[in-house]
Amino acid sequence: MKALYDDEKFFHNYLDLRDDKQNYNDLFEQPRILDMLPDITGKRILEPGCGYGATSIKFALSGAASVFAFDISNNMIAKAQKENSHPNITYSCMNMEDLSKLEGIWDIAFSSLAFHYIKDLDQLFSDIAARLVPGGSLIFSMEHPIVTAAVETCECEFSREGEPLYFKLDHYGAAGERNVMWLDTRVKKYHRTVADIINSLIGSGFIIDELQEPLPDAQLLDSNIRMHQEIHRPSYLMCRCHTKEAD
Repeated sequence: MKALYDDEKFFHNYLDLRDDKQNYNDLFEQPRILDMLPDITGKRILEPGCGYGATSIKFALSGAASVFAFDISNNMIAKAQKENSHPNITYSCMNMEDLSKLEGIWDIAFSSLAFHYIKDLDQLFSDIAARLVPGGSLIFSMEHPIVTAAVETCECEFSREGEPLYFKLDHYGAAGERNVMWLDTRVKKYHRTVADIINSLIGSGFIIDELQEPLPDAQLLDSNIRMHQEIHRPSYLMCRCHTKEAD
């Protein structure tokens, strides 16, 4: 099956989105998720769904001993190797469903906005846990279940003055596949509740350290009118957890 980001139209639409200086990833999601990281100096990092290596290169330049970063998209990996290469980074084109075949062990696993594309989250968390050292950390962000719940779109109602009033929430309790329009393309994602995600982590042996539904700070609210929507509905769910320490 062709990877979503290997569709040329979608891929270039995504790059245009990321090139916009007001994009949510760089303004909001990335600073918050990176703040949740432990000290990465001298650490071995596993990065599923690395995209074009925007965080992989940050890890390498910040003192990580090694980074194994992979993505299902050939386009993403080619761009990563061209623009974000480093002697301490190994990029690979690989499906997260093949994690069980991966040899090696890591200190930290990190993933940004990729897990909502995964059908079997239980298996993914179990595979990651099996590839971490005892006490190893998993830090990830994903689209918030309030966002992924909608069967069609997560719609916001606005006042006459253009201020967001509330979001329409539907089908939150009905976990499963969603096919929604994003960047002019029908995109397949998977919805589960917050409880589903947390229980999946617990069932895979993770101990939860921190859970965030980040809100924009005052500066972002003043500079970007779109950020006012976050007060009514968080875009992201972020988590830091770890495996059990060795006896």
